[in-house]
Amino acid sequence: MGSMTIEIKNNLGKDVDASFVDGKICLNWAETKRKLGDLNPGDVFKGKSETEYIVCGHEHFVTYVVRRELLDEKMKFGDTNNWAESKIRKYLNEDYVRVIQGEFGNGNIVAFERDLISLDGYNDYATCVDKVSMMNILEYMKYHKYVGDCDYRYALITPDSTPSGCGANNVQFVSDDGRVGYCWCSNDFGVRPFFVLKSSIFVS
Repeated sequence: MGSMTIEIKNNLGKDVDASFVDGKICLNWAETKRKLGDLNPGDVFKGKSETEYIVCGHEHFVTYVVRRELLDEKMKFGDTNNWAESKIRKYLNEDYVRVIQGEFGNGNIVAFERDLISLDGYNDYATCVDKVSMMNILEYMKYHKYVGDCDYRYALITPDSTPSGCGANNVQFVSDDGRVGYCWCSNDFGVRPFFVLKSSIFVS
C-alpha cells in the first residue's frame, strides 16, 4: 500500500503531522517546548507574551537571561549612581517584575545578589538583591558575544566611581554599537532587563 501525509490540528492549535503507512496512522506531534537548561548561550526563546529573551549562561540549576530588545520607555538612572537607590531598579522590581511573573511564573524567578563595586574599585554601595536587574560591567563583558547590541544606549548597574572616589554622578552604559562608556546618571537610558530563572522550566 502506498503512503500519504495529512495535516491535522490538535486542540491547542498546534500542527501535527499524520502519516498513513501500510494501514497504520502515525502521528508526529511537533515539539513546542524546550527545557531552559538545555538551551545554549545565545539561544533565543519566548515568554507567554511572545517577547524574546536570550540565554546568557547556566550556573547551579539556574539560567541567566536578558531581554532581547530594550523596553519601550527610556528612564533616568537616578539621582546618584547607586543602583540600590536607582529609579530604574525601583521600577523593575516593583512594576516590571509582574511582567516576568506573567511570562514564567513567580516561583520560577530567582532573586540574586548584585555586586555594586565601582569601576575604580570602591565598595561604598556594597550589594543588593534583585528579582529583575540590569547587567553590570563584568556580566556585559562575559555575555556580550551572546546578547548582541541594541538600537539605543542602555545603562549598566556599575558606577564609574563613588563618593569615596571621584563622586556619585556617572554610571556605565552600553552604546548602540556595543562600546562601553559613562555619563551622568540623570540622563535618559534604555532599559534591558536581566534576571535569573530556574533551569528546569520549559519555554517556547
